Amino acid sequence: MILEPFKVPIYTNTLSLDLDNKALASYCINLSKSNKGRQVSNDGGWQSENLPMSDISNLCNGILSEARKFATSMSMVNTLAIDNIWANINGYKDYNLPHKHPNTIYSGVYYVKVPKNSGLLTLVHPAADSMQYDWNNTTITKRNLYNSENWSLRAEVGRLYIFPGWLTHFVRSNSSKEKRISFSFNIKVI
Repeated sequence: MILEPFKVPIYTNTLSLDLDNKALASYCINLSKSNKGRQVSNDGGWQSENLPMSDISNLCNGILSEARKFATSMSMVNTLAIDNIWANINGYKDYNLPHKHPNTIYSGVYYVKVPKNSGLLTLVHPAADSMQYDWNNTTITKRNLYNSENWSLRAEVGRLYIFPGWLTHFVRSNSSKEKRISFSFNIKVI
């Protein structure tokens, strides 16, 4: 028998709202033309300042609805609100460095444009720094959810991922000549 006392929950769903992902992508492109953005975890690419949620209310409502389902499924408080949301545009060879989102219960990403080979969202095992010594390619015959230091998730248009804010994650380099566009967000308990 294998006990699993410390599971890391990742919520995923395709938002089934009447979201116009092409319009959301255009919104992001237009913002990037009129605003220099900010540098946080991004190496290259463009990241907006925090956005007014009224500009993207359908998206925010969909994210919040799914976050509440996620919280309920884990027997956690589901009185939640989006704390902040921002846009990301990663061009050729752009990526995001490993980072966490402190002081938030959940973080996540929603994809509006995803060219082929435009980079994977990669989650880092909370004990990755210790695992590297003994749980490595000399002792592991096949990588799986129990023995991997990192786990990559495929991006696709309309896909939503929500995960604990304390979970380290990064985005691999965009190998496509086209831009990948997404919204990232933090969720708090109210």
